[in-house]
Amino acid sequence: MFAGAAAGGALAIFLAPALRPMFSVPEGGVGAITRMQYPKGWDYAVVALIAVVAALCALFAGALSALPRNASAGLPEPGPLSAARRRFRWIAMLAVFVLMIFVHDHPYLFMDMFHEGERLTPASVLLDGGRPYKDIFFLHGFAVDGGLDALVVGDPPSLLRPRRLQTILDAATLALLVPIAVELCATATGAAFALLAGLSAVAAGWLPVFPFFRWAPLLGAVLLFLHYVRTPRRRFLVGALSTASLGLLWSLEIGTYSVAASAGVLAWLCLQSQRPPAKDLGIAATTALALPVAILLLTRADLMLFLRDSFVIAPGSIDAIWSLPAPALPDLSSLLSPKALFAWLDSDAARYYLPSAFYGFLLALGLRESAAGRSRNAARVIIVALFSIVVFRSAAGRVGWSHIRFGIPLLGIAMTAFALEPAALRLRARGRQWTVAGLLLLLAVVPFVRYVEIPENLEASKKLIAGWPARNQHDGLVHYPTERGRGIFTFPKNREDLAAILAFNARFPEDATMFDLSNERALYWFLARRPAVRNPDLAMLSNPRLGAEALAQLRERPPAFVILEGLPELAQFDGIPHRERIPAIAVWIDENYPNRETVGRWVVGLPAPGEGR
Repeated sequence: MFAGAAAGGALAIFLAPALRPMFSVPEGGVGAITRMQYPKGWDYAVVALIAVVAALCALFAGALSALPRNASAGLPEPGPLSAARRRFRWIAMLAVFVLMIFVHDHPYLFMDMFHEGERLTPASVLLDGGRPYKDIFFLHGFAVDGGLDALVVGDPPSLLRPRRLQTILDAATLALLVPIAVELCATATGAAFALLAGLSAVAAGWLPVFPFFRWAPLLGAVLLFLHYVRTPRRRFLVGALSTASLGLLWSLEIGTYSVAASAGVLAWLCLQSQRPPAKDLGIAATTALALPVAILLLTRADLMLFLRDSFVIAPGSIDAIWSLPAPALPDLSSLLSPKALFAWLDSDAARYYLPSAFYGFLLALGLRESAAGRSRNAARVIIVALFSIVVFRSAAGRVGWSHIRFGIPLLGIAMTAFALEPAALRLRARGRQWTVAGLLLLLAVVPFVRYVEIPENLEASKKLIAGWPARNQHDGLVHYPTERGRGIFTFPKNREDLAAILAFNARFPEDATMFDLSNERALYWFLARRPAVRNPDLAMLSNPRLGAEALAQLRERPPAFVILEGLPELAQFDGIPHRERIPAIAVWIDENYPNRETVGRWVVGLPAPGEGR
């Protein structure tokens, strides 16, 4: 079946170019995709085609073999966890949690004025009494875009607390891979290797400052569904659906994937002979629907704007604004030689296209296990397949080195649990010597290790752990010139610039607003000023609806001043200056804020004399 899936993936890649004329350039904003006039929908069609054709070819290959008629050829049946697996689970969870804290803890890293500003700006509005969604827009999610920061920053505020919280949440989220590996693997040894492969595939030891904690709802839902399959208790079903639905407030993207995959898993379970009781389904669904609504009401959020922003505007414009094109399809003829194929496995194109073929194999494997009467095995495979397929939308959207790895949270574990470990156990069950089995498995393990980048992750983790004491020093750095910078440090030149803009800011009334066109969004936090618009995300303002809303708000209540220029590297994303994304707003600013003043590294726009704001 595995060979059939590989052949199906190759066939799909051969057919994929014929689909391109069927797709158009996305609308709803301005970004790299619209500038290139690239039909982004084609990328999603290609990965879907690869998965479907790979599944069909895998099923065809399985039907031609005798394996489906051999009960021993299936996956090991899940049962009560052995003492060795339970012991490994707790020890490994603690080990991963501790090690990932040392890898991901960078408390005094120089502030990224854009990415940290994405969180600090909404947090500042919330702390000032603003209503979620009514007074501030959330792109990534209520919690990750400022909600968590507002809860922990404290009074007096310390930016060290949100940074340390993210480190702890990253470590805890990555530690969830341990019980998932234990649930999917038949042996503690298999679970250990699956965990190493899973952490490496996502570059957990290589991407120290990356929001892995956004995965928490998805991994939590997967784990609870796996518990439910092994021990069909109502609390696990309620927990799985509630975790997925709460993910909509945690991280909108991941929450949406979790809800979609959970719906698919529920549909699968309901089609099986051991379907969940109707009462359990009703309680689980009702709880899952009620919890996010209750939190939104308790936080005084605007429900209608939450629905519009989260499920209309963001999905309708994200491709046009933030997507990047997929890697070029491989030339299949160049991969016929083992040497060329082995070299290709180390490319980002391989890491992008191969997961879909493997997910097609998982779909076929789940269907085969179900046909053979192994319903629990089938459910485990389908759970992993559905969650993996939907979350890969993240990798297929903004295609890049880190985003590809962020889109495959379960890949390394699934490859080990559903391919490598069963092959090893099957060889051992047939009575072959382990030396022979080892030689056979080596042909698969060596390229697998290369593909998931285990050596690179181990080396990077070693260096990051060794460098932890040095990262907790702040030699050569100085305090921020404002209380809102407590807990972290900066370079002397940056302190001078911030001191200058703080002195400039003091010239204006406390309740005056500002608008940042420099994309240094953390300025809203440092200057303790609300944005003049509900959505200060410049890229998202290229959405016609959000752009019109912002322009109306600027006209209704003009800001006291506009930050026009700042760090050159933040003046554009994906090669597109922000003024080109929002030309109508830029023209309005130039007309109404003609005076220029240089303050530190910033150029500030001011209204003409006599036009007080």
